[in-house]
Amino acid sequence: MGLGKTVTALKSLERLNLSPVLVISPATAIDVWIKEIEKWNISGKVFPFRGKVSRPKNNRIYITTYDSVWRNPWLFSSRWALVILDEAHYAKNRKTKRVKYLKKLKWERIWLLTGTPIPNRPHDLWQLLNFLFPQVYRSFWNFVFKYCKVENTYFGLKIEGSKDEDKLRKEISPFYLRRERKDVFDELPQVIRQTISLELSKRQKELYEEMKRNFLAEWEGKEIKAFNILSQIVRLKQIAVSPKLLFPDAEIGVKGEALLDLIKSTDKQMAVFSQFANAVKILAFFLENENLTSLQLTGEVRKREKVISDFYKEKGRILLITFGTGAESISLTNIDTIVFLDKSWSPAKMKQAESRIMRPSQKAKKLHIIELITKNTVEEYVDKILKEKNQDILKIIQDNKEMVFNEVFKKS
Repeated sequence: MGLGKTVTALKSLERLNLSPVLVISPATAIDVWIKEIEKWNISGKVFPFRGKVSRPKNNRIYITTYDSVWRNPWLFSSRWALVILDEAHYAKNRKTKRVKYLKKLKWERIWLLTGTPIPNRPHDLWQLLNFLFPQVYRSFWNFVFKYCKVENTYFGLKIEGSKDEDKLRKEISPFYLRRERKDVFDELPQVIRQTISLELSKRQKELYEEMKRNFLAEWEGKEIKAFNILSQIVRLKQIAVSPKLLFPDAEIGVKGEALLDLIKSTDKQMAVFSQFANAVKILAFFLENENLTSLQLTGEVRKREKVISDFYKEKGRILLITFGTGAESISLTNIDTIVFLDKSWSPAKMKQAESRIMRPSQKAKKLHIIELITKNTVEEYVDKILKEKNQDILKIIQDNKEMVFNEVFKKS
């Protein structure tokens, strides 16, 4: 989150004279690593790659993406002096193919870099600890029963919240490094948070209530499936964001109008985040009709750097971003305002998005975080869940901390 994880890792591997080194990061962060290596004059040849490639020779640092690992068998036959997992929370799910192949790598040391070691609940931490100390953290469920509240439900065991937070904090403290914003910023900018509660428009409310009635009728007398529940909740959320997400001929909705008012109230640039790529497209068209220029940053955009560069050059008043694409590896220090059209289910994603403007090079003295929430909708439920998750996380790891997990013992 802009507090120097990459630089710390590079300086450390240089000081320890480690080679070869494998850096695994999100695709969006590869260019960041290359720039930092050049900036800090890290010695040795660098080989960045994506997808399947032939085994290269005589390089010191190899940089690739999480989804490229399994495509390159030569990575597993190599013995790495150091493996670095950047944005290590990408590897939190123990059941994924991604984690399965990462665990096949042979390393002497592993460092895990993340600003969000617990994206949702404390059990997210287990897989990271398993990477570091597989002989200690063998069982996921032993960890869960030890540090999480577990309930029996209709769908099976449900992990609810945390317990023994002080014990867990003491247990993991010997092998991670934390850096606070006050350690990096000469002067911390003031963060002004504003939640704008909105009433659904008449037509929007009709669509929302109709969807909710259909939802409840679908349940009646039938076996309830968790997947169906989630998909219906997402649909309700989409209507709250903009009816156009489900009904193309519908109005933009109350959030679009509120956003327009915010934009017209200032001459400044700002960034707007949403979960939904289609919401970004809908907003871009809506703003264009209001003679307001915008730029889009979604998973469909290949040239992210150009979009950010154009935004810095003021080729667009508004930068419309999805959480999945723009919550990491970009800096937006040219603006002081972020608007959340809707919220991610993950507190980590929210924090990461906010951190785009909370960078050491930020000159603004005041930063504005604005949230748009519709009243009496599923969005209020999402907000409640986010607060509960965040409270659990803060009991274990203090807010505004970045972590570098370091395996102090060599892997056998």
